[in-house]
Amino acid sequence: GVFTNDELKAARKEVMAEIKEAVKFSDESPMPPQDLAIALEYPDAIDTDYNKRPAPSFSRVVNQRTISPAQMEAIGEHLNAMYAKSKVGDLTIAEAMNLAVHEEMLRDPTTTIHAEDLQAGSSCTLVSCSRII
Repeated sequence: GVFTNDELKAARKEVMAEIKEAVKFSDESPMPPQDLAIALEYPDAIDTDYNKRPAPSFSRVVNQRTISPAQMEAIGEHLNAMYAKSKVGDLTIAEAMNLAVHEEMLRDPTTTIHAEDLQAGSSCTLVSCSRII
């Protein structure tokens, strides 16, 4: 449905109170250790060979439960097309990134991506390349 003006005002008041509480909590909290961001962003050793990292034992089950057979077929076709382009040296940077993301997310469904710089209209156009599913 549609909010009435009074409902919108009440929701805004509730949201602003929650934001104010969150800011107060943040202001009163101690600063995190300086090296925490680096530890969270780069948890693996520099020389980690991700191609040798085994998939989590639950990957196959999670993928079967969350990706339909039709979606998996579309993903497989996309990956095969990217492999073919790679073999002839015709893979763009955006496609290579897309391929790496798909491979890793299939290998480990707990993979997350921080993509603040990847937006519609960017010069990389990764977003449009990754809208496969």
